[in-house]
Amino acid sequence: MGLIRWLKRLLGLAPADPGAAATAPSRHGPALPSAAVTLNRVHALQARNAQWADIWAELNPGGDPTVQQLLLDLRNDGLQFAPSDGLRRIELACAETAATADVATVLRKVLGKADVLDRFQ
Repeated sequence: MGLIRWLKRLLGLAPADPGAAATAPSRHGPALPSAAVTLNRVHALQARNAQWADIWAELNPGGDPTVQQLLLDLRNDGLQFAPSDGLRRIELACAETAATADVATVLRKVLGKADVLDRFQ
């Protein structure tokens, strides 16, 4: 029996420690907040007139690098001094996406729409 377990561990078919499977961290990291949760957070940020540092901390609590880059792209899209406008864009994108979509999807929608709005309005 021990030989079979050793062989499975050697081939990567079983965890090295029997208790390690339950405590191993996820490869994908924490789940991203949904659009519904993001919308609630945006409303709270708007109520307290939050600045970009607060927005980054609130909308990306897990420190996901993709979400962080999308937030930086939004800030650098001419909104350095207007975080309230950035929150408004996120709010509109949340309303237009499915409630189950994640925050990265919402931010991608914001950035895609930002190019169109800047060109044609």
